[in-house]
Amino acid sequence: MSELNAESVLASIVELRKSIAEQGERSDKATAELRASIAEQGKRMDKVLDELRVNNHRVGELTNKVGRIVEKVVVPNIVDKFNEKGSRFKGKKIYGAVSTAIAREKPVNYALSKGFYVLQQPDVMAVRIIDFPKGHSAKAW
Repeated sequence: MSELNAESVLASIVELRKSIAEQGERSDKATAELRASIAEQGKRMDKVLDELRVNNHRVGELTNKVGRIVEKVVVPNIVDKFNEKGSRFKGKKIYGAVSTAIAREKPVNYALSKGFYVLQQPDVMAVRIIDFPKGHSAKAW
């Protein structure tokens, strides 16, 4: 009876070793597939990052072009527009301004009441400085 138990235990050990070996093979295969997948994802990520770098550069160039257009169209006349409102920029006083394409009444009035100039761009080629309401003027900082 002890021989039967020994043979049974030996057979169980052989089966267990076989099962462990099979699990190891499956694990190795899954690990290899995972590594391949990670490598592929890395290549895709590198491609996306390269495309982002190119697009960021393009956006930067476009922003610079728009900035140069604004400098040539708006800035040369902006000091004159402020001077028309009675402000002179040769001293050391600094005045604040906010700019908007769409002038909503409540935020515009709030900015004006705090002494800020409000610049509105009614169209692509023009800038308008909204007048201060009676009793309010530009605040020097």
